[in-house]
Amino acid sequence: MPNVNRSFLDVRVLQSPRESKRFQDMKKRMKQPFAGGGGTLVARAMRYGDDSIEEQFRTTTYMTRRGARVPWKPTQPFGRCKPPKRTLHRSGALERAWLGHDPGSITRWSGNRLQIGVSTARFPQAGVFQKVSMTLIRPKKMGKRGRYAMAWALGMRCGVWLSNRRLEMGLQVQPRRLGLPPAMIRRANSTLLHFIINGTGGGRPTR
Repeated sequence: MPNVNRSFLDVRVLQSPRESKRFQDMKKRMKQPFAGGGGTLVARAMRYGDDSIEEQFRTTTYMTRRGARVPWKPTQPFGRCKPPKRTLHRSGALERAWLGHDPGSITRWSGNRLQIGVSTARFPQAGVFQKVSMTLIRPKKMGKRGRYAMAWALGMRCGVWLSNRRLEMGLQVQPRRLGLPPAMIRRANSTLLHFIINGTGGGRPTR
């Protein structure tokens, strides 16, 4: 058989010990992207910045995944219970919780999934506000003198005394949702990618 000469281009990637360690650290962060500070950075990116949770509260607007903006329906006066100057901001506690500054705030992650929210044990109204459509609230517990406990609570607090029959029809609570608009998702993805590569956060937000 004739001799066959073969030529090769032999390319080797040489890594310094420092570069090798950085690559190994990057691989670890890819397996658990929200551990080691990644979850905290991404949660902050969702809570602050353009179209963030903070902006949705400040502008009283639900921002959808497609970028649409749907204003929250303002709270209506009810007897001597006056609406807050800004919807969902009577005490500010619910907003602080969504922004991570209240004991009722929730930030948790597992594997490649991150969740932020609030405890419905501390803020039972939060689950109602996040629904897609209007919710009817009906009484559940009977109080004194044959009146529902809800009737007593509304009467004593707001000066509006409703009959059992009226309460059984239900009271309307409008949704005031918080959404995941495109700008928030892009910022969260960018923050996570920067963390995986560098092990730190990058750019805004800084709160």
